[in-house]
Amino acid sequence: MDLEIINRERQELLHRTQYILLLKNIKAPLKRVEVKKIVEEHLKTDPGRTLIVKMRYIPGTRNIEVKTRIYDKAEYAKRIEPKHIIKRNLLAETKGE
Repeated sequence: MDLEIINRERQELLHRTQYILLLKNIKAPLKRVEVKKIVEEHLKTDPGRTLIVKMRYIPGTRNIEVKTRIYDKAEYAKRIEPKHIIKRNLLAETKGE
């Protein structure tokens, strides 16, 4: 499985970096928690600062397009992100443990 960075955008006012990533050659469907672990390992970030905003399987391929945001501190994420995004990522973490 390969991870390719399609776009990287630093947003200073929001204290975050937004990535659009492409996971290539997926052998089986992945859950949000698995994708989050892959992204954290590749970008070397902490679990509390990384949020998976959107995952989209590309039809006809074995690829996933992932939109993720990495905050400077976890407090910024809790203050800025919508509650459903934070809840979705927290649920993924608790199910993965």
